[in-house]
Formats: sequence, C-alpha cells, structure tokens
Amino acid sequence: MLEDNIVRTIEHICTECKLCAMLVPYGLYKNSWVLECGQGSIMMTVDDPPKKIRVRSKTCISVNSPVAQALSLLLYGKPIEDIFNAMSRNWRHDIQNKSIILIVYEII
Repeated sequence: MLEDNIVRTIEHICTECKLCAMLVPYGLYKNSWVLECGQGSIMMTVDDPPKKIRVRSKTCISVNSPVAQALSLLLYGKPIEDIFNAMSRNWRHDIQNKSIILIVYEII
C-alpha cells in the first residue's frame, strides 16, 4: 500500500506555536535568579527593546552535550562553541562554564 510510505508531518502544529527558546549563561551572581524562577514566572529580557516574557519551561543542560549543540544550531544557526564563547565575552567573569540554562517562553 502506497499510504504506508507517506510521512505525516506536523508542520501545521509547529507554525501555530507561539513559544520561543533561548540559551542563557549563568554564574554565581549573573542570571542565578533565573535558576530559581518557576514555570509561569514573568521576566524582562535584555534585548533592545526589552521584551516581557513568561517562562513555560526551563532546564540546565551541559554545554558540551549533543543536546546543547542541536539547540544552538536550531536557535542560532551556529555551533554551541561559537555561541558560548560570545556569551562568555559579553558577560566576562562569573560564568558557569559547564552548563547553560535553556528557557522556553512566550512573549507577553
């Protein structure tokens, strides 16, 4: 049967999704409060102009993991090494170099 060889995509579901994600570096002081925020927490980004967002989910992931690599390519189109090095240059000191926070959010 030809129908058995048809791949059914979920593009119609993905295009209706209003969620976004970002990778956030953290340290002992910088962004440490992000680790404490829970699902539904509201925060402001440091974008120009800042955006008000609601956290839908968050987790810490290892910087040197295949998951971090895949997310970095998906979100930013660049390898995690490039993204993390740029983040480290921007924040300079007090950055945890083994893990990074993944935040899934909606803009409100």
